[in-house]
Amino acid sequence: MVSEATQIRNMLALNQDAQITQMFHHFMNEQLELRLEFAQIQDEFIQIQDQFGQIRDEVGQIQDQVVRIRDRMGRIRNQFVQTPDQFVQIQDLFVQVQDQVNRIQDQVQELHNQQQHLPGMLYNTDMSHLEPLHYPAGIPINNLTATRRELETFTRSQLQVAAQVLELPVLSELFDSLSTT
Repeated sequence: MVSEATQIRNMLALNQDAQITQMFHHFMNEQLELRLEFAQIQDEFIQIQDQFGQIRDEVGQIQDQVVRIRDRMGRIRNQFVQTPDQFVQIQDLFVQVQDQVNRIQDQVQELHNQQQHLPGMLYNTDMSHLEPLHYPAGIPINNLTATRRELETFTRSQLQVAAQVLELPVLSELFDSLSTT
């Protein structure tokens, strides 16, 4: 016959096994969620790369158009030397086209800069709560979080400081708009 102490030990061991099994299932569910989130981020990254390729192609086409427009402008200048009013209009159009090209080039550069941060962002999304975050090179990390867990506990003022340090104007504008409402 089994003693009462042995029965209690058996019940405690069974309870511990159930707790360990429950913790393991919880851990596996979190891993599955992280993998699904990572797969979604990878899909979004591929879409961004595809969009960047399309934009690059469009910029190439626009640059070709600019070259054609410049050539055409040279021919038009020669034809309308006698008509200053038309020449002024053409110059204004040329300046507008140049401004548009410059804006597009700035947008391409901004997109390129954003793309440079994607690997770090992708790393930071798939890491555990205790691993150190990756920041862009040259950013002082004095006022920034070291881990993902710390980032989740940041207050609004701490987030504003971090946005300024990381030079994220979008977040600064968001905080400004939230404070005025």
